[in-house]
Amino acid sequence: MIKNRCVSWIFAAIIFSFIVMGSAIVASAETYSINWFGIQQRIYGNGNKINRVVIYLKDENDQNVVTNIVSDFKVTDPNGELMMLPALTVGDPYEYRSTSYDSYLGNWRSWGTVRYIETYTNFTEPLIDGTYFLEVTTTNGQVLTAETHFTNRDYLPIVSSDSFEFVVDSSGNVVWTWDFQESFYSLEPLNNSSVRAYIRIDESDSMIILYSISTPLHMGRAFIPKEIVDEINNSGGDTLSCSMQVRENSGSNRASSNSLSFNTFPPIVDEPPNGDTDPIIINPDLSFSLENVIYNKSLTEEISLSADFKFFESQGGILLWKLDDVTIK
Repeated sequence: MIKNRCVSWIFAAIIFSFIVMGSAIVASAETYSINWFGIQQRIYGNGNKINRVVIYLKDENDQNVVTNIVSDFKVTDPNGELMMLPALTVGDPYEYRSTSYDSYLGNWRSWGTVRYIETYTNFTEPLIDGTYFLEVTTTNGQVLTAETHFTNRDYLPIVSSDSFEFVVDSSGNVVWTWDFQESFYSLEPLNNSSVRAYIRIDESDSMIILYSISTPLHMGRAFIPKEIVDEINNSGGDTLSCSMQVRENSGSNRASSNSLSFNTFPPIVDEPPNGDTDPIIINPDLSFSLENVIYNKSLTEEISLSADFKFFESQGGILLWKLDDVTIK
């Protein structure tokens, strides 16, 4: 009798252990969801054109997943056809520091920080207008689905990196400006698109931090406060670069400039050769001299000279000078 009771207790204990262990196993299995899924048409400053599938996942705590948990994926186009896509590329985790300009309040929002991992694949198969469907299988067997609408349109205009200029004010803040493209006016309405100014930090050929500044399309400038400038220069990376991306806010279309690489932010730009870098000194009698002047005598002939100017008169508050002397160099 005692022996039978012992066997029963042992059997019950084993069953209870399996139940507890099984519950622990189930509880430890994380659940995931798709944070963002995009189909993108991209063009770059070097003329390259690619299409891209981008996937971002998040965990049950609403945090971005920064490890590779995708074992398989499928994308179906708007016609219901399964797309034949290359394998996913999964990059290293990086820190994403971002701000944006609030055009309603007229100020810059506080900088925020999240961590991301790039999960994407590039392809050349033509895109069509409509809704694309994604199915992802995770390494723990979950099947996740999402959909996104792609707007098929012409490629967006590219901001030239040759137009980038950086000005440091007396407080150490940086204002980054670029040329507004006339072709932006063809993007109707303008508020469906925007610009992102990027400052990228790499270490051993892998991105570790990406600073992103979002502005309205027509604004043409970005503001980087001194504390962020100092943070960039003390990041510990071995490569800094900056670029500009024009993008539809839906995420469908993006146009990226060429990147400029440099050793410090803002980059130190050499003075142009033969530039008039010395200040112009106006004498007490309001006369002044220009030492480096180029006279375009014709379309094919330029003459270097210096010129002296004397004050002529004031007409209704407008000051006028006359050319007093010219020396050809």
